[in-house]
Amino acid sequence: MEIFMKEGAEAIIKKHAVLSLSAGFIPIPVFDVVTVTALQLDMLKQLASLYGVDFKNESGKAFISALTGGAIVRLGGSLIKSIPGVGSVLGGISVAAISGATTYAVGEIACKVFEKKADLADVSIDKFKDLYEEAVRRGKEFIAEFSGGDSSEDVSLSDRLAQLEKAYKDNLLTEDEYKEYRAKILDQI
Repeated sequence: MEIFMKEGAEAIIKKHAVLSLSAGFIPIPVFDVVTVTALQLDMLKQLASLYGVDFKNESGKAFISALTGGAIVRLGGSLIKSIPGVGSVLGGISVAAISGATTYAVGEIACKVFEKKADLADVSIDKFKDLYEEAVRRGKEFIAEFSGGDSSEDVSLSDRLAQLEKAYKDNLLTEDEYKEYRAKILDQI
C-alpha cells in the first residue's frame, strides 16, 4: 500500500510540475501565477485524497504561500512579460522553470505532511524550509530532464510542443490537458 501511495503521489507531483512548467509560458502577465497557484492547489487536493487526509483550500493557499515565500519571485518574472518584445520570452523562461520546480517541491513537502495524516494548517513551515530547498533542487533536475536539458534555456515553440507531447505520451497529461496547453502554445504563433 505504501509503495502504491508513493508511486501515485509521484505521478500527481510530476503531472502538476509539467503543467506548471507549461503555465509559466503563458504570455499574459500575472495570469500565469494565478494558473500555477490553481494547479498547486489541485495537486494538494489530489495528494490529500490519495493519503486520506481532509483538504481545505484556505489551508492549501496558506501552505503554498508560506512554503514558497509567496508569489513574489514568480510575480516578478510574470511582470517582466509586460516589457514589449523580449519581455514575454525572458519572463516566460524564468517563470516556467521556477513554476515547475516549486510545484514539484510543494508536492514533495505536502506528501511528508500527509504521510503523518496531518493537516497543512497544523505544520510549522520553518521545520520544512531546508527540505523545501532540497526539493526545489530535485524539482529543477526533473524539469531539466523533462525539458531535455537546462530548464533555464530559451525554449522554442516547437520544443515546447515536443515537451508537451512527451508529457502526454508519458501519461503525465490527460488528452484534454494536452489539447488545452497545446492550444495555448499555438496561440502564441
